[in-house]
Amino acid sequence: MKNITLFIGFLLACFLLNAQQLVLSVSVDNSAPKVGEMIEVIVKTTINGNIQITYPSEFIPGGGVMNGMSRQISNSGYSTIYYRSESGAFQKEGEFTIGPATIRKGNKSYTSNKVVVKVKNIPQATNSANPLMSKSLANKPAFGLIETNKSSVYVGEPVSITARVFAQFEPKKFEDYREYTSKGLPDKHKIPNPEITNVELKNFQNKRYYSFSYDKSISFPAQAGTFSIQPFQLTLGHFFDQERITSEPASITVKSLPSDAPVTFRGTVGKINVERSVIKNAEKQGDVATISITFSGYGNLHSIEIPDLKLPSSMQLYGDPKIEEDFHFSEKGAEGKLTIEYNIQLLDPGNLKIPNFMFSYFDLETEKYIELALDSIFFNIERTPGFNRVKAKEDATLRLASKKINQENEKQFLSPRKILVIGGIASAILALVFFVFKRSKKSKTNIQSEEIFSEISQSNTTETLTEKQVEPPVFEIKLDSLATKINEPEEYINSVCLALDNWMESKLDQREVKSLSRLEKISRLEAQSNTEDKIKIVRSIFAKIDEARYGLKIDSFGCQQIQLKLEDLLNN
Repeated sequence: MKNITLFIGFLLACFLLNAQQLVLSVSVDNSAPKVGEMIEVIVKTTINGNIQITYPSEFIPGGGVMNGMSRQISNSGYSTIYYRSESGAFQKEGEFTIGPATIRKGNKSYTSNKVVVKVKNIPQATNSANPLMSKSLANKPAFGLIETNKSSVYVGEPVSITARVFAQFEPKKFEDYREYTSKGLPDKHKIPNPEITNVELKNFQNKRYYSFSYDKSISFPAQAGTFSIQPFQLTLGHFFDQERITSEPASITVKSLPSDAPVTFRGTVGKINVERSVIKNAEKQGDVATISITFSGYGNLHSIEIPDLKLPSSMQLYGDPKIEEDFHFSEKGAEGKLTIEYNIQLLDPGNLKIPNFMFSYFDLETEKYIELALDSIFFNIERTPGFNRVKAKEDATLRLASKKINQENEKQFLSPRKILVIGGIASAILALVFFVFKRSKKSKTNIQSEEIFSEISQSNTTETLTEKQVEPPVFEIKLDSLATKINEPEEYINSVCLALDNWMESKLDQREVKSLSRLEKISRLEAQSNTEDKIKIVRSIFAKIDEARYGLKIDSFGCQQIQLKLEDLLNN
């Protein structure tokens, strides 16, 4: 009987060891800090014991040590994670090794990995308003801090921002959250926050607190300056008590990029690689070849402009470029790849060439501009008997929805005299067609869209084609109707998507607008004048919607945040 008991105990121990693998790891939140810049060193382990870690002598601790534990839940059960975090800075340039960390369990000692930190000699400006240095916070029952992974960045460089709460009581819930804001950091993207509901025990100013983080985002500053991050607010609940919290503010210093940028630089920062390939070849006059340009890496990858291929007269674009996004937002920024696919028609026989392609970006590690060159692409094209070059150019023009390209082709094929003659006749016809289109479109609009949008006045259609094109219906987003759906997140998200799609379509050329993807609509609106601020808001709304669909599940609070952004869009 005793042997059976021992055997069962052995099996149980093996099962528990399998369910909770022994882990001991060291990580830092920034492996390439500047001299004097604070970094956080985090040790995590599944072993309950005294954690020891080796630091180089150049590392100066600051802000105290935090110890705590958290629970991680999975399909196979849960595990307890113990951690130790400490902030500090290096006071000199160089390459330094942090770790290993060690911990003992019984008679056995466990050793972690090591982390290499490369410190650059660019002193950081100190922030006298840094809330981490304010001891008065420790006397409050609960308070909030805005955490950033960097205090100083370049224009376009990603910076991580998180709302963190400390409380002397165990929080059971929070509500009425109003997020931190900054007019200087408009391009903000939410990223999944693994600690969104994970309350931990942490030390702050030598006192023990319950703590959790929330609302983690990545921002890409668009201009230089020092920008204040306005406090977040929330109500923290503990049984029958409530505590209203207004966090401390924070600030970010944004530096201008160096002035020695090459002519091919268009604002991309990070670490980028570029590849160009032929997906479909062309052999005969009139054939359409397909080539792609793929940008991969991290940084502000999401904001790369669609390159102009600068095609010779022997070639032409056959339809607008197709854009495929395959990236996610992390503390490195937009990480992944962006592929742009072009269809190109070969108009002449002979040896034809797509010129070489030049691209440059600002490397954040070396703080230098990097210029990349891609080789030319050659085609050996055979003559096609009976090929009509003029007809081919006309057909290709119809496939291009870009207003700029359409206007250029109108100038080529229509003389000013022809336009004046045609304009007088066409204005009456267009007015009639527009009236029929308006009645037809209104009858097809479903009930849901009628609740959210309302048509407003149309522009005068009696002008000639050269003066002004007939404008499509403009839609007004009804915030009151959307507000009634806030407590039904799925219905609310669908309604917002429909609202924004109709809003964008109302501002674009209607000929092919229904066939455009969301990114193509946004790109064309960005090409228009005086739309930059509005499109940034639209991008931020879609980023939050994508986060709800593919990352964190959205709740009524998330819907309220989108509603606030919609108000900014309409008031901008």
